[in-house]
Amino acid sequence: MTPDAERPLCVPCPGCKRLVDRNASECPGCNYQPPAGRAEELLGSLVTVGSILIGFTLASLVQIAASDTRNDDLVQIATGFWIVSSVLFMGVVTAAEALRRRDHDRERFLTTHEDGDVLWGRCESLLTAFAVALLLAALGVIVLGFFFSTIHGVIGVIAAILTFVLLVRVLRV
Repeated sequence: MTPDAERPLCVPCPGCKRLVDRNASECPGCNYQPPAGRAEELLGSLVTVGSILIGFTLASLVQIAASDTRNDDLVQIATGFWIVSSVLFMGVVTAAEALRRRDHDRERFLTTHEDGDVLWGRCESLLTAFAVALLLAALGVIVLGFFFSTIHGVIGVIAAILTFVLLVRVLRV
């Protein structure tokens, strides 16, 4: 008999003690999500959003490359921010998808607490890299705003400050 065949197909949910498939992403009774299930959801979101942002930044870079303004100092600075942020987004998307696929066959409800902590530590690292890439992309947008006019640049700075305040208020624990 294989070791997998010796393991139960269903295990008790830590939230409500109802029997749940060991590979379930959440308990159907109480909606408890084990750390592996929550991490898989987060990693999937990072892949989706990161891929969209890569598309936008690369499309912007192509537009700039085809324009007559590509040699302007502010455009070059904005382009630099977008190149770095695009590469960082690509790294986050690749790492998130690799981590998600590697852990895809993991028995979510049988993941140890230590394994869950390691997985969440990796997710936090990816979220930090994602936040840095977002910041760099935003800086590129602000710099490009100043290329168009001072008022566009100032509006970009004000929008960035408002976004920061919103994030702080929403994420305050």
